[in-house]
Parts: sequence; structure tokens; C-alpha cells
Amino acid sequence: MITSKFSHAIKGFSLAASYLLLSTALIFSIHVPKLWSASPKDISNAALKNVIYLLNANTSELVMLLIIAGLTALFATIERKDADFCGVPLSRVSLRRFLQGCFLSLLGSALLTLFEYCYGGFRIIGLVWPPATTAMVALLSTTWLLVLGVTEELWFRGYALKRLEENFGWWPAAIMTSMAFAMCHLHNQGENFVEVALLFLSGMILCSLRRVSGSLWLGIGAHTVADLAGSILGSPGSDLSHSPTQIVYLSVKGSPLINGGDNGVMFSLPGIAMQFLLLLLPITFFSMKPAKAAV
Repeated sequence: MITSKFSHAIKGFSLAASYLLLSTALIFSIHVPKLWSASPKDISNAALKNVIYLLNANTSELVMLLIIAGLTALFATIERKDADFCGVPLSRVSLRRFLQGCFLSLLGSALLTLFEYCYGGFRIIGLVWPPATTAMVALLSTTWLLVLGVTEELWFRGYALKRLEENFGWWPAAIMTSMAFAMCHLHNQGENFVEVALLFLSGMILCSLRRVSGSLWLGIGAHTVADLAGSILGSPGSDLSHSPTQIVYLSVKGSPLINGGDNGVMFSLPGIAMQFLLLLLPITFFSMKPAKAAV
């Protein structure tokens, strides 16, 4: 009996590890051509350059989603697992969970904006782009970050999380997949170890959202809107070269601990606290037991 349980655990770990390693290798090794411009750096018009960047980001993220969805389907088929196991059941309840997640992050962003306006000297001082370009940037940012949210949730909290949970329990599974989630972000330009630590904690909470709701949809909604909030709650100042989704110029006054300083209000102490507190709220509305039915 012990030998059987041990071999079953080894098999489960091997499958989850193979999935994560193979998907990571494919994501970071496949180069997606820039379909919308051979050399966008040579474009002098800043608005056009930013729109082209976002078009390429959408294309690249869609390819990544197809890779992750394909690998998920492959591993699920090998084990004869369904969409519920992978966290993506399709139903009216799934749409409701997605919208609840969106509302959760939207509420947190609104409360943070109000707090920073009152106590952090946060002010919106103008649009970055002309109105038509602003609308285009907002639309492309929304589609990009929606696909990004689906990709990352399916990648780290779909098949791999459930496979590890079945063999080792929820806590070890959540810790392992959240570590993988955080470490993969080291590849991003400008990420530091403090931000990676925060990403690990975010990963743990997003794992909790799957556990308490029974699917990935609540986390996908929360993840997408939290990322999209950066278009408003982004970086202060005029240098927005690392903030392609930002549509407004911002200014802040006072302590960087309160308003985030050059990093933006999302990285202030109130910003970090608000993000985690709002993501923890669903735990008060859902049972902590793993959902029996897909929702």
C-alpha cells in the first residue's frame, strides 16, 4: 500500500513537473515574429509606436495561450481528465465567477485611488495620447491583459496545480506552483526579488481563489483587472517607456511608502495591502473545502 501511494505520488509529480518544464521551455524559446512592424524602434511617431507594440504583444500572448492550452489538453487527454480538472469549465456560473473577480479587483482599485487621492497626493494631470489613440491603447491593453490572465492562470493554476494537489495536498501544490509563477517573472525586464516575493504571495492567493470557487474564472477576472488597473494607477512622471498600457500622466506628493514614489501607487504599502485584502475577501464567501462541482 505504501509503495503504491509512493509510486502514485512520484507519477503525479513527474507529470506536473514535465508539464511545467516543457511549457516553460516552449514559452521562452519560441520567438514570435513582430507581425505588425519589422522594426518599430525606427518609427518616430510615439503613438503609432505604442499601438504597434501593443498589437505585437497581443499576437505574442495569443501564441503563448495556444501553447499552454495545447499542452494542457495534451496532458489532460493522456490522463483522461476533463476541463473541470484543469479549472476551465464553460457554463453560465463560470461567467458569473469571472465577473465577480473583475468586480473584486475593480473595487480594490477604486478604493486605492480614493485613498491615494486623499492621502498620497495622487493626481491625474492629463492624457498621454490623443483621445482616439487613448481608446485604441485601452482596447488593445484590455485584450492583451485578458489573454495574459487566462494564459497565466491556466499555466500555473490549472492542470499542474490540480495534479500536484491530488498527490501532495493543497498547500504543497500551491507553494510549488506559486514558486514557479514567481520565478518565471524574473525573465521580465525590471523585475526584482522584492516584486518576485510579492508575486509568490499573489500566486498563493490566486491558488486559493481556485480552491474556494472550484475553477479558475474568479482568479482570471481578478488577475486581468488588477493588471489593467496599471493603465490608470501606473507610474508618475513623463517617462512611460516601460508602461505601454498607461493612458494618463500622474503626479504624487509625500512619502513613497504611502504613494509608491516612482514605482506607482500599486507598489505603495496601501496598494499592496489593498490588493491582498481584496483578493482574500472571496474566502469569506466560499467554502474552504475543495468544490465538488465545477463552477
